[in-house]
Amino acid sequence: MDYNVRLATVEDILWLAPRLREADVAEIAAASGRTPLSVLVSGLADSAPCLVGTADGVPVAAFGIVPVTGSGAVWLLSTPALETHASAFLRRSRGWLDAQQIAYPTLTCTADARNTLHARLITWAGFKRVGVSPAHGRARTPFIHYERHRNV
Repeated sequence: MDYNVRLATVEDILWLAPRLREADVAEIAAASGRTPLSVLVSGLADSAPCLVGTADGVPVAAFGIVPVTGSGAVWLLSTPALETHASAFLRRSRGWLDAQQIAYPTLTCTADARNTLHARLITWAGFKRVGVSPAHGRARTPFIHYERHRNV
């Protein structure tokens, strides 16, 4: 299996949007009520950078960092194929996050408490749970807040 990470394109976003994991679609709905496509388009436009992970040339995940004053907000949306390729993705993610923390000493992430894959990925990538919003977003459901600080 050939794994690659590259800059995301509009074509990647259009391909991924109807194929996202059910848990990711539920997280989007709970947080904002928006469509997967609109969230992915925003991620592509707002992230510095927005990347896509591929397995044998097929997109399995889009992710990025949205600059926020003094930090960067990390996001990830994926297809069910990411679960099959999670270990390869994770091996590459820590080094990428380390490199991003030159520009973003603090990285943040907020995830739906029901999205257990996201919780595992975020924790493995070195993020620490820093709080819970019991009634977050449009659906007023629990979301967990995570942070990762650059080691100085």
